[in-house]
Amino acid sequence: MDRSFYILLIRNIGFVICLIWLSITDMKKRLIPNAAICAAAALWIAAAVLLPLSLRELAAGILTAATAGAVFLLIAVLTALRGAGRALGSALGTALGTALGGGDVKLIAVSGLYLHPIALLLAVFMAALLGLVWMLGKKLMIHRVLRDQNASLDASGGSEEIPFGPFLAVSVTAMLFFGDYITNWFLQL
Repeated sequence: MDRSFYILLIRNIGFVICLIWLSITDMKKRLIPNAAICAAAALWIAAAVLLPLSLRELAAGILTAATAGAVFLLIAVLTALRGAGRALGSALGTALGTALGGGDVKLIAVSGLYLHPIALLLAVFMAALLGLVWMLGKKLMIHRVLRDQNASLDASGGSEEIPFGPFLAVSVTAMLFFGDYITNWFLQL
């Protein structure tokens, strides 16, 4: 194995460590630390310097990160505005809500350095799907417990915000290591 393999391995393991760090912080504090995002970006830059990457490969990573960051920042701003969720349509508005925060946008952007555009879109889709399954499972458990206790839900229906960062981290990690297989499978559907 050549030097490039080890550089990529160290870079990717470092990125996963950053993803674990920001996931734990997001679950505890509902905050994705800028230091984790900066560390992930620094790892990518260091590996890019050490690897024999072409200008085209460098530009592709930077362009994917910048485009993803801009698109998801726009989505975050639109969904944060009152009534914007409803203006986007009931299903999409309900799915997006105001769940996408600034840390999530930065995480998606930095993930664009590591993943190609289709893999990044699939990672975001998988994260949304994982979050939806988690929320549905949580609601079913709450309803079952309350039913067993003959209690009732409050006016909010027992809803609670969940951090999106851990779901992004899991899906980005899956795409980082198995992205080619998942992308090929998806494109053959």
